[in-house]
Formats: sequence, structure tokens, C-alpha cells
Amino acid sequence: MIEIGGLKEHVVGLKGVLCDLWGVVHNGRAAFPEAVEALQALRKKGLFLVLLSNSPRPSISVRAQLKDIGVPGNCYDAIITSGDISREFLIGEGADKTFFHLGPERDQPTIEGLPNPETDDLRRADYILCTGFFEDWSMDPKSYEALFAAGVQNQIPMICANPDKEAEIDNKRVLCAGTLASLYERMGGKIHWFGKPDEIAYQKCFDIMKLQMKDEFKPADLLAIGDNLETDIRGGKAQGLKTLFIAEGLHGKHGTTQEELEPFMKKLDIFPDMFMKRLKW
Repeated sequence: MIEIGGLKEHVVGLKGVLCDLWGVVHNGRAAFPEAVEALQALRKKGLFLVLLSNSPRPSISVRAQLKDIGVPGNCYDAIITSGDISREFLIGEGADKTFFHLGPERDQPTIEGLPNPETDDLRRADYILCTGFFEDWSMDPKSYEALFAAGVQNQIPMICANPDKEAEIDNKRVLCAGTLASLYERMGGKIHWFGKPDEIAYQKCFDIMKLQMKDEFKPADLLAIGDNLETDIRGGKAQGLKTLFIAEGLHGKHGTTQEELEPFMKKLDIFPDMFMKRLKW
């Protein structure tokens, strides 16, 4: 693992980039100017750039959010989200199956337009679609144990539309759908993990790249950028991509130097190829 000061000298020979969003390109409220410049520079160099996000919302919704917070369309070639993959599953393999939506009202774009029937009675559902915590419930996962017990008893699988366990908004740590899905799994429930680090997220990227890129590529020709070691970096390495960890993102509390980071990385047994404090060209 090496520390780099910028991307410019480390993308020679690469053909594409899979870049995370939250904590790398923006903080949920505003874009990071240096990161925006880096993405634009990558595309000017001819690299195909996919924004791969564990957001539970569909890419059309994420695209609109990015524009609002200062990430212009010339920063990327495609966007793929966990919300997209979850919706595709319900429309395809889960066609005509009923779902119970577990998540806040702001995640309505995830379920809008789905042909699947929705139910507010979990026991009558074929799937639990988890996009996050209910807005009017406690943020303590234990408060969901009774609800989950009914799901486990009725053998209802959960679709996790955001495998991240936590995120940071304006320097405030918030829990995500992955925390609830992990609890459901520990209680004996079956989980469909639709996002990083699972293979399906990367296969979606490869499929789009094969259709739109002029040159053939292999995973080693691609770079995965992210601030979450357990999703962005673990997933990228598992698929054979080169990996770049952004230290000042989600795991910033563990430090930003190699000496500070290595004990945490050793604990997780995840080591990126490169790291930098924040994304810049």
C-alpha cells in the first residue's frame, strides 16, 4: 500500500474507474471541488467513469441530487446504484411478488413505478425491501427485533438496497440499511445483498462498460475508488480491480497516515493498493 498525493501519475494504462460517491465526491450536502476536478480530469484522459453507489435510490434520483449539490454531468459516463439493482430484482425475478418497504419516506423514489404490490403488513409480504430506518422509529436497531422476528418466523427474505452499515452526513455518523440487514441476518433471516462488495454490483458495471467502451478491458485495467474498506475496497479487490482508499471519508476517525491506518486495515484484513487523504487530481 502506497500513499499518493494525486491521481495524475497513477492512472497511466488504466481504461476505467468505478468511483464511490458519499465521502469521496460529496458529503451528502455539497460536492468536494477537488474531487469534481479529479473526475473531470479522468474523463478528459479518456477513462470510462462509472459512479458506483450503495445508495438505495435509483440512479435517476441520484443524478438529480448530484446536479443539485454541484456534481455536473461531465464528471461521469454512467451511474449504478444499489437501488437500481434492487428494483431490477423485484421487476424480474421477484415479478408480481408483494413487498413491505422498510425505510424512510425520502426513499419513495426507490419504490415509485414498481409493478409489484406493496403491503403495510410485513407478514403478508413476499419480500422486505430495506432502504433504511423508519423516520418515526428509534435509530436503535434493537427496536426492530420484534418486527424482524415476525419476518424470520414467516421466512420472508429481505432485499437490502444499501449494504452500507453507516454513513457520514456533515460530520455526523448515521446508520444505514446494512445495519438493519445484518441484524435480520443474525436473527436467522435470508438477505439479498444488492450492492458493494457483492459481485452483482460490479457485474452491472462491467456490462455497461462492455456496451459503451470502444476497447476491450479486463478487471486489472480498472480502478476502484472508495472510502469504505468493507464495501468499496473489499469488493474492488475481490473482482481484481486496482484499489484506491480515501482516508478522510467514512473511516477518518482511524487516522489518515499509513501508520495510523494499518492497524485498522489489519483488523479487517483489507489493504488497498493505494490511499490518499482526499480525492484530487
